[in-house]
Amino acid sequence: MKSFKEFNEDNLQEIDFQKWLGKTLDRKLNSKKYAKAIRVYLDWRKKHPKQGSMGLSKAAGITGVDIKQLQSVLHQMIDAGKLPKHLATNPNMLKKENVQE
Repeated sequence: MKSFKEFNEDNLQEIDFQKWLGKTLDRKLNSKKYAKAIRVYLDWRKKHPKQGSMGLSKAAGITGVDIKQLQSVLHQMIDAGKLPKHLATNPNMLKKENVQE
């Protein structure tokens, strides 16, 4: 284990790259799981329109995907225009140019 003094900017960039790579591989390898989780979330929202965050956690639990990753995938789909904006669980995660005032 490196001491705190030995960490530098290159090490932090390497750690960020490793996190990005892990997230990207997870999305690519488990794309069918994420698609199923989005479907479960959409079905949940039909029955419970005001409970987006709870539906997201239920969908993640049922399908076995990471809730933060699922939320990120959901908001990327909303940003791309594949899903309506009212399905967002956290409007702060949407791109600013897409948010209506």
